Amino acid sequence: MSNGSAHANGNFTNKSGASSLSVGSTISAHGDADLGIGGGQSNVDRIDVPSASDYINENKDKAGVIHGCTIPSGDLDGNVYFCEGDASTSGDFSNGTIMAIGDVAQNGSAHLGGDSGTTLTVAIIAGGNITVNGSNDTYGVFWADGTVTQNGSSILGGSIVARGDITRNGAFNYVQYDDFGELPLPVGGTAIQRWVEIIN
Repeated sequence: MSNGSAHANGNFTNKSGASSLSVGSTISAHGDADLGIGGGQSNVDRIDVPSASDYINENKDKAGVIHGCTIPSGDLDGNVYFCEGDASTSGDFSNGTIMAIGDVAQNGSAHLGGDSGTTLTVAIIAGGNITVNGSNDTYGVFWADGTVTQNGSSILGGSIVARGDITRNGAFNYVQYDDFGELPLPVGGTAIQRWVEIIN
């Protein structure tokens, strides 16, 4: 189920065999939009997507950014983590930003914040690929210069921006969120106020 709009400058591939689009949702791709159910728009114009790598390099040495590739679980207290290579998470976390020059593997779940549980408080920004594994519901801003892949059966909620492909290998539900609230980003860094959901 996709409840929200997404665009891939590469291909959008659904390998789960089960999917649907909610009313008003659009899935498009510069390459092939293969949802397995029809309804995707293929061969549409490319969208100019900002570089995640440029953003990371501009912000990795800002005050307060924690350098290291071991990301703790739990409430990250609004901290921003930077990894010079590949980063992986395990366990559930909220209220933090992870930036990696390489790939990020998300092996737990990222929770919504705010009093009503509707505000995005997690950002995962990768110069490489982002892979979401397991059957945990995960919410956040996912921004990759490579591909975004979802494995397992879960809800992926928030906003997705990828310069490569997006691939769904599980019974995946995508829900678009526009409330970024107090998304923890580097001090003096570019604020993310709203994304058009593009899987570029």
